[in-house]
Amino acid sequence: MNYDVRLGRMGFVGGAVPGNGWTPATTFIDVNSQMGYVKRDVFIGVNDFAVDGWKMIDYNDWNNGDISVANVRSYGASGNGSGNGSSLEVNAGNIPNVAAAGRYRVIWDGTDVNDVKYVLNSASEMRVVGDGMNQSGVNDWDPPTSPQMTYIGNSRWQITIALKANKSIKFLAGNAWGAFDYEDNGAGTGSGVRKIKWDGSDNFSTPATAGTYTIILDEKNGTVSIN
Repeated sequence: MNYDVRLGRMGFVGGAVPGNGWTPATTFIDVNSQMGYVKRDVFIGVNDFAVDGWKMIDYNDWNNGDISVANVRSYGASGNGSGNGSSLEVNAGNIPNVAAAGRYRVIWDGTDVNDVKYVLNSASEMRVVGDGMNQSGVNDWDPPTSPQMTYIGNSRWQITIALKANKSIKFLAGNAWGAFDYEDNGAGTGSGVRKIKWDGSDNFSTPATAGTYTIILDEKNGTVSIN
């Protein structure tokens, strides 16, 4: 009887990953190739992908051909990760190429140990939606008129915006309802750092004092700061 404990991590490797390529040793040096651990058995990362082969991997070298507990795991798939995701296979072929070069969000989901999956969706934009913005031309809960955040790298988005007091906002990765979104994970109100989640929760409350705030959404660390 024995057990194995090792560092839990996940990252991108392959020709589709700029600055990384098929060299696992660079995966955990390049911050953009590293995924963030956001909750038990779940990693998430945002990166720019080229139309080429890629995988996810948990170590800085390739495995030696078996799937023993002490060996490296690289993950391939036959599905494209859309919708509720596609099943991953250990040490298999590549994950399908993205449809077009661009920025994508990838979720590695191992909550079901018998069916580890990944989800892939567009990260070309992130909008602040709700009734808590004091900005001309922004309609309440209207994605097309909602302001877009600026991507600042390492899975982070930023915006400086005037907010109303004690209203509601959330974050939407698109200009229409149905896109991937983030809600409040229930850890704090007002200004400061709060936890985020994407699998259903309440909206964020804006601070008790109206004013201009800088918002940073950090997908890799699962937080949003409003200061």
